[in-house]
Amino acid sequence: MKGNSIIVSANPQGKTLEGKVLGSPKPGSILELVAGDAMDGNGNFTFQVFQSGSTGDKITQYVLLPDELQGMLATGQYSQNLDSNGEDLGNLAPIYVPIPGEDLNLLVESFSGTSGTSGTTTAVTVGEQLTPHSGDGVLIPQSGVQEKSWTALEALTDPVSGGLTWCRRN
Repeated sequence: MKGNSIIVSANPQGKTLEGKVLGSPKPGSILELVAGDAMDGNGNFTFQVFQSGSTGDKITQYVLLPDELQGMLATGQYSQNLDSNGEDLGNLAPIYVPIPGEDLNLLVESFSGTSGTSGTTTAVTVGEQLTPHSGDGVLIPQSGVQEKSWTALEALTDPVSGGLTWCRRN
């Protein structure tokens, strides 16, 4: 992790917006827009952790930021907001859309395979190409045809899920 925030670039040029985030993700997670879900009455779209599978489809990747106005740190976690029927109402949260070349601290998990921590653990090295893992929004090293949308700028030798790691948007 470089510094103590998610956005590392000195002069960020991406777009910051607010959206309704489902579940209980951590800042630094990769999000995607929930398909078919209309904008709410306040003009906010709904987002979820990256779910697009292993096809490598090029979609906009959104990055969850900590809600600093509520005192959340980059290492915090959002709580799931359920109504009385158990439906996820989501949390309003700041979201960042980075442009290529920007540096961010993102959640990286160093494993190979498709089943999370049950895959083979490997170290992430500087310069390694990373792609979002479907279902949890963390970046993973990936070989094959998937879009490699991020580059690791620091090594990650501890294969514990949820480590914020300095990365660059490709």
